[in-house]
Amino acid sequence: SFPTRRSSDLAIVTRCLYLLLTPDHSFSPFYEVLHVLIMIAAALLVWFMNRNRRRSEERLESTLVALQERTDDLVSSLNSSRCACWTLDLDSGRSERWYSGSYQLYGRPYSELEQLSSLQPLVHPEDDQRLRELMLLMRTSWDPVVFEHRVIWPNGEIHTLEMRGNRVAGRRCVWRGVTLDITERKKTEAALLRAEKLAAMGRLASTVAHEINNPLESVTNLLFLARSSQSLDSETQVYLATAERELARLSNITRLTLGFVRTSASADETEVAEVVNEVLSIDRKSTRLNSSHITIS
Repeated sequence: SFPTRRSSDLAIVTRCLYLLLTPDHSFSPFYEVLHVLIMIAAALLVWFMNRNRRRSEERLESTLVALQERTDDLVSSLNSSRCACWTLDLDSGRSERWYSGSYQLYGRPYSELEQLSSLQPLVHPEDDQRLRELMLLMRTSWDPVVFEHRVIWPNGEIHTLEMRGNRVAGRRCVWRGVTLDITERKKTEAALLRAEKLAAMGRLASTVAHEINNPLESVTNLLFLARSSQSLDSETQVYLATAERELARLSNITRLTLGFVRTSASADETEVAEVVNEVLSIDRKSTRLNSSHITIS
């Protein structure tokens, strides 16, 4: 091993020093003690250097373990968030360099993507021109970019990606950034938009039904009053009865329409006298009130 070779080298050096100090090679206690001290000092030096080396190796190993843990955490985060990190050198003319462990945004291994000179063939045809214009802009702009585009996976699925990047300072035309798969977010946004449209249509239908229901009630009462008249012939009575049945059907439709809408009532000030007078102006001559012995004064 390396420490053993170092000890042997020091032993040889100290022995040479001893021979130089005692050229006659005669026995001398002083030189022998000096030789022993030199050997001990050399041994201590080797031990000290070996201990420092072991400590350095242990620190290096612990650092590598911590770095590996952080790398694993980063890879796990990238995959759980459907995100990939990249570096793009527009001057090199090559495709993006993707960091190992990133989420496979294109449904293909990144080792396969890095062999392509461009990712344009994987982009949806409708977004191809927009992406080309972005690449031209990135050659002259220093502003951060945020860009959405669609890609086609090998199985035919269409995924939506969001690219975010910043230009590297001090480099000619190098960009670094991340790309996220936002397909699920887009689907959720579309579902929320459809739900909001349906809610808006429901509110509109509720408003229209309320507005239609009020005059329907008035027309129904007027038809009832007209049928109560003795001056009408039988044929006119039949027509009025038919009109009343049709109005009843229309009133039922508005009632069913209101049943599909969940309305939320809120308190509001109103003039009760005006509402009562409006209702009484229609039912004042109604025989329904007379038959119930109700008199309006």
